[in-house]
Amino acid sequence: MAVPILLLIFGVFMVVPVLGQPNNTIPLQNNKIASFNLTAGQQQAFYFQTSQQALLAKRATPVFLTISTCVQPTGPAHIPALQLYLSTSSSNTLPSPTHHDPALIDQLPGYLAWNTSDTAEVWFSVVAPQATDIQGQWQYQVGISTAGLMQPVYNVGQLATLDDTDTTNALFLSAPYASNANFNITPLLAVNIPIELTASYCAAQLHQVPSLSINVSQTRRDVQDASTLQQQIMVSNLTIGQTYSVYFAQQLAGGIQAMQLPLTARMKTDSRCRLIHDLSFCDHVAYSVLADATQDIKNISQSYDTYASGLYQPFATAISQFNCNTTQYSLVRNCLDCERDYKRWLCAVTIPRCTDNDNATNAATYTYGAGSARNDWIQQTYNPNGYTEMLPCIDLCYQVVQSCPPFLQFSCPTDDLATLQYGYWLTKNNTNNPSCNRVDLTPALLVISDASKRATMASTMALLPVVLSTSLLLLLA
Repeated sequence: MAVPILLLIFGVFMVVPVLGQPNNTIPLQNNKIASFNLTAGQQQAFYFQTSQQALLAKRATPVFLTISTCVQPTGPAHIPALQLYLSTSSSNTLPSPTHHDPALIDQLPGYLAWNTSDTAEVWFSVVAPQATDIQGQWQYQVGISTAGLMQPVYNVGQLATLDDTDTTNALFLSAPYASNANFNITPLLAVNIPIELTASYCAAQLHQVPSLSINVSQTRRDVQDASTLQQQIMVSNLTIGQTYSVYFAQQLAGGIQAMQLPLTARMKTDSRCRLIHDLSFCDHVAYSVLADATQDIKNISQSYDTYASGLYQPFATAISQFNCNTTQYSLVRNCLDCERDYKRWLCAVTIPRCTDNDNATNAATYTYGAGSARNDWIQQTYNPNGYTEMLPCIDLCYQVVQSCPPFLQFSCPTDDLATLQYGYWLTKNNTNNPSCNRVDLTPALLVISDASKRATMASTMALLPVVLSTSLLLLLA
């Protein structure tokens, strides 16, 4: 098979012979990612051989192929995607739209992936669609390997999730990993990515926001196993009100470039919403809280944490009167569960999550007018003059009822009172776009419900500071 002449210009391989002839087929190397260009109506043909030994022995070998579109032409409307056509037979060394093997190809915006387990060689063509009303070229990357996808794509949440944002910062939490593992992920925040290329990491790189500050720390706040860790990733120097597409990249052995599909991070517009985390007592709090826009964030964190810790003491006294070591009140829960769940609930209701007053979201929110707040301490400390909070998930209350001894007489509100004080988890897999404040409670424990998206009726808004649950008032008395 003839090998074409390739010129490397600005990091992109350009094919010298006229496309469409047999000697235009480009041989690819194992475990490599290469870049190419195409104009409308053209195609490029490629050939990959797993190994000479496998070919001579007619031994089938796995092959993994990815194609990522980095740049697309410009035009007045939707830009069509590159197409992939394959052949594993030497009788068809130039597969085309009219002559190719049936193939199951994974397709995402700007991304194609294919694999097989039973071939020693493969021919494939990348075809740019015919179009007359566009200008420019497609630039794309081809990755091929016998070991695995060179550019695997992960679903949102497999590498990291969004905790919360304020006006200039965004906090992310990685998936758990073994404490002795070499775990590294890198956030990439991008804007204005063409909708046709949102699953392409090389496209995201070209739209990356520069000059961001990234601080990474370790935590165990969302894991149960002492042998696992998580990374907290704080990205700063962001723009108020801006919406970012956030990717996470992971460099793996063998030159593999893994990527998590983008999640959306929208920066807040209320400068009094300040992002706090790593509190000593309320260690699961990692979200924005109401505070002075210019106050030191460490002082804000400490003031809220000290306030919540002080309110916990009456409960600690009450639970200490129960003999947890010898008296069993549940087959599945004990006093440690009670203490954990009560603390999580207490932190949620005393450290409210601050958010924008945005009717476009599905979150259960509550907006306070001037001169009112969730509690007197917030009003006296920060004098907010009106603000909006995301309500706690009612499941935080349910967990306390399930975990604590009956003598505490802890109960949760029902019916209209419940929808006034709490929010409900509306859909599955929405940890990056929560409908209520779960304070790191495992999503599997959340009850899916459409009971209340928002508490906004004027007749009920003034009641919230007064109608905190009877259990809370008893335990804090």
